[in-house]
Amino acid sequence: MYTQDELETKVRALDTEISQGIKSVTTDGTSTTVDLDAKRKERDRYLQMLQSHKSRRPATARINLWGG
Repeated sequence: MYTQDELETKVRALDTEISQGIKSVTTDGTSTTVDLDAKRKERDRYLQMLQSHKSRRPATARINLWGG
């Protein structure tokens, strides 16, 4: 499970990649193709995880009534 900070970092990184719109990169003759739709789906998945993380209710406290 990711922390809220990790999710926010991942979403920001994906937003940056998507906004740049680079679909392929060639370095030393090796080409890499990026699927922007897959990046968007991944970002949406992280956003859903982040939203559910933010909407969680805090844990309840337990009170021991038996004196021990």
